[in-house]
Amino acid sequence: MYKLNHLAVGVRRAMLMSGVILAPAISSSAIGQESSPQAMNSDETEVIQVKGIRGSLNKSLADKRLSDQVIDTINSEDIGKLPDNNIAEALQRVTGVQIGRDRGGQGSSFQIRGMSENRVEIDGRSLLGNSADSRSNSFTGISSSLFDGIQVIKSPSASDTEGSLGGTIRLVTRKPLSTEKDKLSGTLKFGHDDYLGEKYDPEVNMFASSRWDFGGGELGALINISYEDYNQRTDQYDNNGWRTLLPSQYEIGLAGHTDDNGDRIYADHPGHDVWIPEAGRYERSDFSRERLGIDSTIQFAPNDDSEIYLTMNYIEFDTETNESKTNIQFPNWENSKFSVAYHQEDALRLQNSQDGTLNDFVLSGIGTSFESENWWEVSQWMARVNPSVKEENQDQYSVALGGKYHGENWKLSAEISTGESNKDTKDLNVNIRPYWDNSRLETIDYSMREGNYPNLDVYFPNDVTFDSPEGWFFTNSWGRDSDNTLTEDAAKVDFEYELDSVIHTIKSGVRYASRNVERHRYQLRDPYDGKTTINWHYRNNNNNFWELHIPVGGEPVPGFEYAPDSVSGLITSDSDAIFSDGTPQNYESNWRNPMTLGNSSYNEYLELTNILFALDDVNQETGETYDGPASVYDESYLYPYDITEDTFAIYLQFDFEGDIGDIGYRGNFGARYVRTEADIKALSKIQELPIYREDDTDGELNICQFSGYNGDVYDPNHVLGATGLCGEYDIRNFESERVENTYNDFLPSANISFDVYDDMIVRLAAARVMSRPDPAKLTPSLNLATGTKNATKGNPYLNPYEADQFDLSYEWYFAEASMLSATLFYKDVKSFLKTETYQEIVGEDVDRNYDNCTVARIGSTIDRDLNGDGIYDPDEALYCSAEVADGDLVTIKEERNGESGTVKGIEIGLQHDLSHVLPSPFDGFGYVLNYTYTDAEQPGENVNPATGKGLPLPNLSENSYNAILYYEKYGFGGRLAYNYRDEYFTGDSIYGFPIFSDEYDQLDLSLNYNVTEQVSVFFSATNLTDSTSYQYLAAPEITKQYREYGRRYTAGISASF
Repeated sequence: MYKLNHLAVGVRRAMLMSGVILAPAISSSAIGQESSPQAMNSDETEVIQVKGIRGSLNKSLADKRLSDQVIDTINSEDIGKLPDNNIAEALQRVTGVQIGRDRGGQGSSFQIRGMSENRVEIDGRSLLGNSADSRSNSFTGISSSLFDGIQVIKSPSASDTEGSLGGTIRLVTRKPLSTEKDKLSGTLKFGHDDYLGEKYDPEVNMFASSRWDFGGGELGALINISYEDYNQRTDQYDNNGWRTLLPSQYEIGLAGHTDDNGDRIYADHPGHDVWIPEAGRYERSDFSRERLGIDSTIQFAPNDDSEIYLTMNYIEFDTETNESKTNIQFPNWENSKFSVAYHQEDALRLQNSQDGTLNDFVLSGIGTSFESENWWEVSQWMARVNPSVKEENQDQYSVALGGKYHGENWKLSAEISTGESNKDTKDLNVNIRPYWDNSRLETIDYSMREGNYPNLDVYFPNDVTFDSPEGWFFTNSWGRDSDNTLTEDAAKVDFEYELDSVIHTIKSGVRYASRNVERHRYQLRDPYDGKTTINWHYRNNNNNFWELHIPVGGEPVPGFEYAPDSVSGLITSDSDAIFSDGTPQNYESNWRNPMTLGNSSYNEYLELTNILFALDDVNQETGETYDGPASVYDESYLYPYDITEDTFAIYLQFDFEGDIGDIGYRGNFGARYVRTEADIKALSKIQELPIYREDDTDGELNICQFSGYNGDVYDPNHVLGATGLCGEYDIRNFESERVENTYNDFLPSANISFDVYDDMIVRLAAARVMSRPDPAKLTPSLNLATGTKNATKGNPYLNPYEADQFDLSYEWYFAEASMLSATLFYKDVKSFLKTETYQEIVGEDVDRNYDNCTVARIGSTIDRDLNGDGIYDPDEALYCSAEVADGDLVTIKEERNGESGTVKGIEIGLQHDLSHVLPSPFDGFGYVLNYTYTDAEQPGENVNPATGKGLPLPNLSENSYNAILYYEKYGFGGRLAYNYRDEYFTGDSIYGFPIFSDEYDQLDLSLNYNVTEQVSVFFSATNLTDSTSYQYLAAPEITKQYREYGRRYTAGISASF
């Protein structure tokens, strides 16, 4: 073992010269292994002390250099102080890692080497995600102050838990027996969001750790608590995609309209599709968030050879989001008396390079709604105000009990753990629209601006505006509640045996885990009539108006009632305009200050909804009032599923070390076998109408009829006091499905590092890796909308993703605390998912094309009245054959395992401490630079229909890079960090056109000053460049979404004793 010890001594000497004290035990530690039992008593122990920017960077270099695998690490600059306040934003500094941001602009999701299928651990245990739909983790709700470091493992060993294609993120907590004795520290800081005026948000972190010596043994206890209450705001424009101009909308426009110069402004139909924006929304989102994190550990080492530990992690994250939204709808129905005027040069023309198809996208135009005597031809409901609230409550915990014993030349460790993650999301929406006479927008003048939000002028008749309640009334309200629960119970045993040979350690172990994911969704309903939304502008399916409108304010309107004061009193005008810093001069902006319900809570919204629901609980004929609950939550039966996965894994690994001449080598090889047994349960819709309820007045089942308006349910024969619900769903329309699936994976791996020189390492790694499909893709539920013949379905028999990966890495530690590295990586990914379409009969007695011929009636003759004269002529009869019954076939889209593809790229890093290069005082400077290039190829890949070009892997940017400049001297530390990633495909599409996120960059600053050895003050600024997010459809000019986050500042003080 000479070469490893020689390397470790060199690394330790370099770190000591840099001011970092490293425990002697580092020579035998490696990334991916938990710390060994306490081998010495407290008097003999040298505890690792990593301080400051240099200390953090130097420790990360030492971890990388000593590892047998291809890894990167991030270490805290002090207790509770990772380099970034957010885990995802700290990860983006690592080569090969790219991150996504949530609505508030904070780092949340991540990809490693272009892959989203990754594993996240806390000290080697699974960190459960907060979504029942995917296996991904969001870091928004997790405080970085709970962790001592982060490991990014890119080349696995057999002893690493399976489940990632890109890599494994391992969050590392502090342990009491490797922390200074009687350590106490605390941090208090305040944050401020650029858009929130004088509001300041507190955050506090408390850390305490101690050790007690019992002669030959030692007991240690540690607790780390973090609490944050913070507020954010974002402004954004978004739309529902783009849609085609309809033929009638061209015909109206070709009436000879001209501009001020006399030029005709209605372009002739080009003979192919012309696209305009659909529903556009200007939104302000206010986030109120609370985040609590607790990490605690008790360790007991009764002697030098054994250890017992108990650890607990708890995370709670609550968010309330208030949104003010102005919605502008471009009518999309024939005979809507609406047209769009535009110059041809204002249309972007794209051609599909494969089939030559042309599409025009109107980037600038004027929409006009024309008057008509027929109300159904007038473009009504083109504008609305839509305040909403969303309440998300998340909590998760994990508890682990374990122990280790070290014999003379062997080691045994065991651990049992349990964890649970819960997420409850409630959201309520209220729509406010102009009265009938005011709702026809006279003109909508818009202009798209690439990389920004569109310019927009909106003109109502009768001087109606978005910021005044006069002329507006409540039209509908709806809400839902979604619950997710994830659990995992796990047990593992690991054994190591040491040899005095080239293969110096044999490792083996077993792991059993049972993971369950369950989700439910509940729709808010009115128990009086079963509706899931309130719609007051129609009384029934004869399109007669309600006598009950609910005006928001203004002068009385004959025949209409006011909303109660408790409702109308909530309405305010948003005084802080949306996009307040970006208004073009001389630009109409009443849409910037829409009516809103302010920062009303979810309970206040629910009270409002109950009031509105109750207003129509009156029998229009008898005047009787329904005295039951105003609203209830009923389960949506197509949404839930219950998936359990039991996994059993066993591995065998050989660690080796030796010399070939003057070149030392070290590494490991082995294999992991894992068996997965999945039990998947869900409901599928098997028929449409009729839907029944039981009426307690006659004890008979009565049929609920669909009015067809807005998907609502209308029962013209409803009797007050009915015990059943006349709802959109009924359990008799569904059948339970349960599928069991089992698959096995054999995962070999090998890592070898050559110490070519004392300061130069070449690494080779190869492995087969796997990741299981997302739960939402496994559900067997058939999602078949009422009145349609198109459905989607999950596939419980999907095989896991598999990839064979290879790494070639070069590292040159050319100076103290400095490194130049380059890594080539290649992944051959098996079975990319693809969507297949097929047809089958769903429900043999369901007549989907209304010809009365179903599979159940094949062979029968069906009487028909083709003339509509009430006479059933035998000559008009239809023989129901199998071919005729095929008219009821349903087209189903289902994901299947497809062909393999490749992901390849290069990671380049340069880190240089200039303390031995520059004279004082400039010797405090240093820098970190890195760049990642990633490319992917998929056979049979999806295509952008506008251009004919193939689509890349979702969330994959080809280019990303980081630049960090730091200075540390005289007790002062400063860091300027820049991050960039180029555009990427989000994986979503609208009307077939893919959605892309444009390139994004961000500059962050952090400063700190050590007032004394125990006390320091600090300041940080996030997004100094005031960067914005921009999404587009098919091409950068076609705006989909634009979002502003603003800057955020934090200042505080920390003390450690």
